[in-house]
Formats: sequence, C-alpha cells, structure tokens
Amino acid sequence: MTTHALVAGLLLATALPSIAGDHALLSGRVTDLNGQALAATAVSLERAAGSEGARTLTVFSDDDGLFRFPSGVGAGTLNVRRIGFHPESRTTAGGDGDRVHFALRRDGNLAHTAPASAWLAAAPDSGAKHLTVLMCTGCHQFPTPRIRHYATAMATVPGGDALAADAREQWMRRVRQDGWHAAVKYMRAKAYDIFPEGSDIQIARLPWKTIQDERFALFNDADENVIANFLADHMPSQFDYLGRYSHDAPSAANSRTVIREYPLPDTSLVREVVVVRGSPYIWGADVHRNRLLRLDPDTGEQRWFAVPYDGATGPHTIVGDPEGHVWVTMIENDILGRFDPASEQWKLWKLNETGSDVFGGQAVVHDIAYDHTGELARDAQGRVWLTLVGSNRMASLHPETGQVRHYPAPPVAGRSGINITLYGTLLSADGRCAWFSQLNGYVGCFNTETLTSESLVAFDPGAGPRRMAIDAQGTLWIPLFGAGQIVKYDTNERREIARYPLPDRAAAPYAVTWDERRGVLWVGNSNVDGLYRFDPATERFAWLPLPRAKSYLRQVALHPESNDLVVTYAHLPVGSGPSMVVTIEPGD
Repeated sequence: MTTHALVAGLLLATALPSIAGDHALLSGRVTDLNGQALAATAVSLERAAGSEGARTLTVFSDDDGLFRFPSGVGAGTLNVRRIGFHPESRTTAGGDGDRVHFALRRDGNLAHTAPASAWLAAAPDSGAKHLTVLMCTGCHQFPTPRIRHYATAMATVPGGDALAADAREQWMRRVRQDGWHAAVKYMRAKAYDIFPEGSDIQIARLPWKTIQDERFALFNDADENVIANFLADHMPSQFDYLGRYSHDAPSAANSRTVIREYPLPDTSLVREVVVVRGSPYIWGADVHRNRLLRLDPDTGEQRWFAVPYDGATGPHTIVGDPEGHVWVTMIENDILGRFDPASEQWKLWKLNETGSDVFGGQAVVHDIAYDHTGELARDAQGRVWLTLVGSNRMASLHPETGQVRHYPAPPVAGRSGINITLYGTLLSADGRCAWFSQLNGYVGCFNTETLTSESLVAFDPGAGPRRMAIDAQGTLWIPLFGAGQIVKYDTNERREIARYPLPDRAAAPYAVTWDERRGVLWVGNSNVDGLYRFDPATERFAWLPLPRAKSYLRQVALHPESNDLVVTYAHLPVGSGPSMVVTIEPGD
C-alpha cells in the first residue's frame, strides 16, 4: 500500500474520557487486524470547546504503529484516518495517562475517503484535462459532492430508449455536453459571488448578459467548450465505488509531526496567513469581511482589525516585511495596506493611476512581490511591485512618496485582461527583475529599470503557472496548477532546467514556498487534502497529509523563528469548506 493511503475522510470517532492532570500523556498504537503496525497513520484529538490553543491536534504513528500526543492536551474525541482501512475496534488501558489501541480493517472501496482528485485519475493526461483542473479547481476542490451528484443525475435522464446502441450513446453524449455546458455557465456566474461584503459586484445586481460576457470572466467561451467536452467524455457517472487511488510518494510525516487546527467563524474567509518578525501571532487576511485576523496560537484567542476604509476592500494576499509589518493587497477599491502590529495602525495607499484607460483606472490589486525568504521586497529605488489581476498590468508603488505607476504585461491573443489573469510576482535578489506569472499566458521578468517585459516563457493552455518561489541562488520554482507539475527555471541563464510531475497530477499545486533552512520546496495543493515536500537534491516528492477533507490550500507560510508551516483551509465562496488556520510542525 502506498503512503498516499494516508489521505482520508473520518474513519473513527470515539469519546475519550477526561485525562487526569496537566502532564498526563495520551499515547497508543495503530495496527491492522493481524496486529501488524500501521505506520504514518493520522490520529486526531478533537478537544473540548473552550480549550486553550488549537481545537484539534493531529499526530502520526511511527514504524511500530506507536503514536503520542504532546503532554497536557486535555479531554476530547479521538479520530483515526487512513485511506483504504475501516475501523474495527478501539481499546483503552489506564495508568499514567491513557493508552489507546486502534485496530483497522482493510477496505477495498476508497470512494468515501479518497480526495477529489482521485475521480480525475482515470482521465488521460491532456491539455483539456489541465484546463479543466485549472478553471474548475480555482475556487474549491473538484469534483465537489454536488458536482458528483449532478454527473450521476445526467446518467439517468429519460429518453433515447428506442434508439439503437450507437445512436443512444451519441444521444447521451449530447445530453452530457449540454449538461456540462450549463454547469460551466453556472460556475461563470458563481464567480461573481466571491466578492467581499459591501461590494458593488454582486451576482444579484448584474445582468445575465454581463455575467456571461467572456471579456469579464476568468475563462472565455473557448475554454467553456473545451471543459464541457472533456467532462462529457471523462467525468464518471457513478461515485459509490473507487477501487484504486495512490500517488506513490513516501511519507513526510513521522512520530514527531504535529498539526494544529484553529476554527474560524463560518462567515469569515481567511484565504492566507503569515507570521511576521517580532510578533507571537498569526495574521490573516479575511477577504470576505474586509478585516485582518490576529490569532494567538497559544491561547486560540482571535482579534479582528477592520480595514479603515469606507467601502469594501477584500483583503487578499498577505506578506510580512523585515521590520515586522503586515502588508495586505486588497482586490476592491485599488488598495494596498500596511498594518503595524506594535501600534495597531494602518497605512493605506490607493493604487489607481490617474489617466489609466483600464477599468476606469481601477487596479484590482492581487499579489505583492517578495524575496527568497517570503518577505516583502523592494527594488533599488525603494519601490514595491504588484500584479493587477483584472487588467493584466504590473504596478509599482514608492511607499515614501506615494507614487504609483502601471505598466502593461504581455497580452495573450484571444483573451481579455481578466482571463489572462496576471497572478503571482516576486523580486530577484538584485531587485532588477519582478518575475510574474499569468495563469493563461507567460512567466516572465518585468525589468524594473527598463520597465519592459523580457525573458518570456510560454506555457501550454491549461498549464496555469501560479504562485512561484525563488531561492538564494536565483532558481525560480514555478507550480503549474492545471498540469500538476513543478518547473525549475534558472534565472541567471534564463532557461528551464527541469520539469517534475507531481505524483498526483490533479493535485492542483496552487503555490510553492522555498524553505531555505531545510533546502526543500513546500507545495500547497488545492485538490488532495495535503502538501508535498520536494527535495531538489534527490528530486523526490514526499507526502504530508492533512487531517480533514476539503483542506483546500493556497500559500504556505513559514514561521520566521521556528520554521513551522502556517496555512489555511480556503475554499471559495464562504461556507463551501472548513474555515481554519493550521500550523504544522514537520518533525524533522
């Protein structure tokens, strides 16, 4: 059995009696029914409401099947998770703390425990598949339970019974095509339902013609045709049985790995988090409620700071700087914000450019350039660089003078600015190159001295280059969200060195984070409930599962002191997945 058998849904939940004493240990063993150890199995403790710190803690069994929680975790409910196994029994022995034995039975049906990506595994690798993953997984995992129900319902549409077998199959394919076209049109409309509270862009206020206009959509009419045809040909119609799913990657989890989950209000949507220098807190951008989160990981206390602006702002991307400030880009009203944790004061800049003819000068600010440490970077002139996602433009801001300039990024034939989707950006060590990615276009260098784009790298439609990372030697790491690959690019020689397929090509790698201390790359995946760790020295991936389904990941942040990982579960729109901040001690 492969290690990807760690991804799972809830397999066992039993009430755990209160543990006596603050230093009592909760430990145990996980085996199969023959008593053979099951290594790297996730065991979670759902703690009682009101407990300090994380609500849920997850640890993993070692090669002997043994697991142990940190001391003093308190009472709660135990869950054990391993794909391909069914719980058979749990026994508890008393003594100095609690010792728990889980016995699991192998289960050949993975339908209820495999990640969403498993349902795409049988489809042949193609540009159409890449485009489907890119467009359909941009907000939430795909296929969702609702999509699976929809696919099953299409298979039972009445009619065509009198036709011969070949004619009936053609008739059924037209039904599937029409059905998937309708679904894609619906999702194009739902994209207008992800804007923050107070936004003027609301699905209920806009004419259907405007909503379906390809000039204002993340994907155009040609994309719709490709996706609908792909789904008509390759999306299963039955989802009650899945006999096989694996990704053949060794485990990145061990007996020292600890994952902590902190639930957030269901009405919030904290898409990204960061820890900044000098602050004990985790900071998060709530794109839905127009505010900044401060989370104390020791106590679990949450405090919220509203953006001081009369109108919607949509805080989106969040990074720290070497001085310990929190910088936040905002997708509404052209705003970049800087928050000082010490004074709890905001500084806001408007990033619209006077005289711009794009969207009336609006910026639609998306990403802010950072360096190889993940902190905000400036060029030699002291400017900050950003991407303007709606208009396919780069922007520069001089924070001291307030000067703002916009610069066109390379166009892509047949696509509007919004469906080119200018996305991530980062800055080279010398500040001369703001590397950028377009989801439906290029990765390239915007030269901050000549103010022109250069060294353009084109990708096939659907590949979807997204949030990149750069290391201290100038190696650029590019995640291909749709194609399920990581590209290694030498920025000094300006050439691609290698391309590494993820073990699960439908994992949807949203972002990569360079870990300078470990010398590895962390891959935040959207469609598989876990992370990959990639070691450039061995050119091998390892797998770190997360403790619950629908754990949609975006950017992975690193704690500046402990080097622990900090992420969120961040489905769109609000309520379509768990809302949590998550910290990960890899245990290495």
